[in-house]
Parts: sequence; structure tokens; C-alpha cells
Amino acid sequence: MRSRPLVAALSAVAAAVSSVLLLAAPASAAPVAVSCGDVVTTDAYLAADAACAGVGITLVGDVTLDLRGHALDGDGSGAGITVTLGSTQSVVDGTVSGWGSAVAHEQPDGGDPDDPVLFGDFTFTGVSFTGNGEVNDIGVGQLHGGSPVWFRYSGARFEGNGFVFRGPYGGTAVVEDSELLHNGTVVSIDTADVVIERSHLEGNDVVAGNLEESGLTVRDSVLRDNRVVYGGGNVMGHLDLEGSEVSGSDIVVGSGLIFTVRVVDNVLVDNDVALDLGTMSGPVTGNTFERNRVALTAEGPPAGTGFPLSVVGNTFVGNGDAIVVDGGSGGTEIGDNVVHHNTGRGIHAPGVTDLGGNRAWANGVYPQCVGVVCAGKPRS
Repeated sequence: MRSRPLVAALSAVAAAVSSVLLLAAPASAAPVAVSCGDVVTTDAYLAADAACAGVGITLVGDVTLDLRGHALDGDGSGAGITVTLGSTQSVVDGTVSGWGSAVAHEQPDGGDPDDPVLFGDFTFTGVSFTGNGEVNDIGVGQLHGGSPVWFRYSGARFEGNGFVFRGPYGGTAVVEDSELLHNGTVVSIDTADVVIERSHLEGNDVVAGNLEESGLTVRDSVLRDNRVVYGGGNVMGHLDLEGSEVSGSDIVVGSGLIFTVRVVDNVLVDNDVALDLGTMSGPVTGNTFERNRVALTAEGPPAGTGFPLSVVGNTFVGNGDAIVVDGGSGGTEIGDNVVHHNTGRGIHAPGVTDLGGNRAWANGVYPQCVGVVCAGKPRS
């Protein structure tokens, strides 16, 4: 058994060591005030609205910039906020307006643009982007999908910008719980990806312009009075539209070449042309089409590709033409659709694979169905 004096001595030593360690621990640096032209290497804040002549703020290292409700205004040129690849950086609570590019990126000093381990994680929370030439060039050199570079936007507002996201090769942009209003083009990318969830898109000229070898996902969102959602014409891209309400567009989805779609559980209402799919493949399931001049038209993907166009479990009511698939290549399958009170054709789909379960009645053109067998109105 240790003596009481020895225990007391050991306790005193431990207390002394603890005091030394506490004194040696560095205190975290307080955020510093910054303005136009500053290079930020520690957490920082904008103390007042700043009007800059083409040179904004550059973030270096793992830092947070708090705009504190203020505006970082440009003169139509340069970059408002420049983030540095290889870092985790955040910008919160304010407005970035009037820049050539609201958010730009650069390599760290001496960085290799083709570095296979290069990454970046950049978060923007509660930030408004207004009147910029573009918001974010998400193309990161020639990474070509190899390195994880993420641009994340939450509670953001994008209004009156020429482009929101564009650029070739590289990054992924994720937008959540945000507003995208009256922009020229929301997405124009090549070999990149954009995901938009739980957001409101209204009055944009084009939601997706270029999706060359790229993917756009729009999920659980409201799209209203956008002239074009996706106009088509691109090669080997992918569009995923899920759980959303889409209205007031000249065209919702136009045809692409070797292009895949996933249109699931949406409401498409009061559009001129809802889906003009050409030779696209993928599922069109669980949607409601109402009061569109043309609800769904397609040629169907070529036979033997192994990737059919599946039009299954949809409801079409009050449109002009409901389902019109021409070409009969064998790459389209149709089943379990309910089609009634459309002023034009119900289901016109010679040569498709009939999965059964289709119903059609009170459509303007007879016979109600061509190419598939349809039951009539269900008994009440």
C-alpha cells in the first residue's frame, strides 16, 4: 500500500502536468474581417457590404467565410469567391452579385491539375447569387470524374444569372432547399453531374442546356414556367426527374442521342410538349400527365440494345395526344397505363411490347388503342 505522502506527491505532479498542457494548448484564432482582394487563410467574415473592382476574396486551406448578411458586389468581371482545390471550405449567409463568375476555383500553389488524389468540398449555406455571368464553373481541369470535388448549396437563391452551373470535366454540384429563379441557363455541363433536390425552379429560360456525357437529377422539386426543362440533342447523358411538379413549359424533355431518362412519380401539367423522347431509353413510370398538348411521344430505342423505354403505370387525362410511339423497333414496352378524356389519340404504339393492364376510354381518336390491348372504363 502506498503511503499517503507518496499519493499526495503523485497527485501534485499530475496536476502540474495538466496545468502545463492547458497552458500549451493553442487558442483557436478568432475570425478576421476581410474585404475585396484579400486572401483568406483563417476563418473570416465580411464586416460590411463590399463593392469590388473585379477582384473578390480567395479562400486557402480549410476555412469558413461568414458574409454576415452583407453583399460582395462585383463590376461584371472577375470572380467573387475563389476556392482552392484540396480543401474543405464554407461560405455562409450573404449575397454574391454582379461578378463574371460568382464562384471560381484554382489549384493550390504548385498543384498538378491532373493529380488523381486531388479533392475539394465546398459548401454554400444561405447565400444568394444574383446578376452574375455565371455562378459556378464546376469543371475541374481534366479530372474527368476521377477525383471527388463537390460544390454543395443549401438554402441558396440563384436569381437573374446568365448561367448557374457550367463547365467541362470534373465536379459535382448538389443543390438542396433552394430557389432558382429567372436565370438564363441553370445547367450546361460536359462530363460532370448536378443534383437538385427539394427546390423551386421558376421562370428560367432553360433548366438543362448541355448534358453531354453528363447527368442531371431533379428530385422532389417544383418547376414552373421554365421555357425549356431539357431540350435534348446531347450524346450519352442522363436525366432523372423524380417526384416533382412540372408546369408551364414549352417542352419538358426533348430527345437526346443514346440518352437515358428516368421520369418517375411526377405531375406534368399544362405544358405544350411534356415528353418528346425520340430514341431515349429508361423508365417512365408512375407519372400523371394532365392538360399537355402532347403528353408522350417517342420513336423507341433500337431493338436489341437491351435498354428499353418502359412506359408503365402512368395516368393521362385531358391532354391532346396521350401516348404516341412510332417506329415499332421493339425497344419500347407499355403496360398498366390509364388513358382517358384526351382530345387526340389514346395509345398509338404499333410494334411495341404489350405488358398488359392498359385502360383507355373517351379519347378523341378511335380506336382507343393501337399496338396494345386496352380495357375500357372500369365499372364503378
